[in-house]
Amino acid sequence: MTDPTLQARLSRWLRRSNGIVGLALTVWVTAALFGLVRSSSLHYAIFVFACMFMAGLAAIRAPIDMRIVDPGYRWFGLRMGLSLFGFLLASAGGLYIAIHAGRLEVEAPFFAQTDMLVGYGFTLGVLILTWLHWGAVMTLMVAASIVYFFFGHLLESPLLSHPRYEPEFVMNYIGLGTTQGFFWFAQTAVDDIYYLVLYASVLLGIGMLAAILELGKALGNRVPGGAAGTAVLGSGAVSMVMGVAVSNVVLTGRMTIPMMKRYGYSPAMAGAIEAAASTSGQIMPPVLGSPPS
Repeated sequence: MTDPTLQARLSRWLRRSNGIVGLALTVWVTAALFGLVRSSSLHYAIFVFACMFMAGLAAIRAPIDMRIVDPGYRWFGLRMGLSLFGFLLASAGGLYIAIHAGRLEVEAPFFAQTDMLVGYGFTLGVLILTWLHWGAVMTLMVAASIVYFFFGHLLESPLLSHPRYEPEFVMNYIGLGTTQGFFWFAQTAVDDIYYLVLYASVLLGIGMLAAILELGKALGNRVPGGAAGTAVLGSGAVSMVMGVAVSNVVLTGRMTIPMMKRYGYSPAMAGAIEAAASTSGQIMPPVLGSPPS
C-alpha cells in the first residue's frame, strides 16, 4: 500500500465506519435506557462486540495514518499485520459470544471445547488491541494476571499460590461468562460510564467545558504550578459535577493533557496530573462521586 491517495481514502473510510458503529451503539444503549431493549447478557455482549470492532478499526487506521505522515515508516507491515490479527480475533470472538450469549450464561462454567477455543482467541485479541492502544505495561500486567489465574496453583509459596481452578472456570471470568469477570466490567461501562461520557459530550458541545477551563486559567495564573495548576482547577471543577474520574479524564483530558505537554510536561506527568485532578474532584462538595456498582 504505497499510493498516498488510496491510503487517505482508506483512512477516511475507516474513520467513518467507526463513527457509524459508534452511532449505532449509542442508539442501542439509549434504547436500553428507555426500556426498549432488555438489559440482558445479550445486551452486554453486543456492547462488548461493538467496542472490540471499533477498537480494531482504530488499530488498523493508526499505521495507515502513520504511513501518510511518514512514507518511510518502517514498522508499517508488522503493525498492520498485528492490528488485523487482533481485530479478527477480538471481533470474531465478540460476535460468537453475542450470538451464544444466552446459552453461555446458562451453561457457565461448563463450556464446550469450541467455546474454550473461541475464549482463548478472544482473550488474545483483546490483549493485542490493548497493546496497540495502551502500550506494553498495561498489557503485560493484564497478561500476567491471566497467567496467574490459570497457573498460580503451581507456585510453591503459600503466600502466592491459590487453589487449582479448572480452565473452564477461569475462562468464565476472563471472557466467556457473560455475567462474570470481564463482562461484569462491561455492565458497569454500559449502565454507568457510557451515559456519563454522553453527558460529557453534551457539555463539550455547548461550550461548558471551555468556560470552566478558561476559569481555571484565570485562577491558575495566580497560583504556582503553571499549566498544571490550570489543569487541576479546571478538571477538578468538572469532576465535581461529573462524579466519575474515568469519564472526567475522557472529557477534560483531551484538552488539559495536550495543553500541559505544550508547556513542557512529559506525557506521563501530564496524564498523571489529569488523573489525580479528576479523581480528587469526586470527593469535593457536593460529593457526586459514583458509588461502586
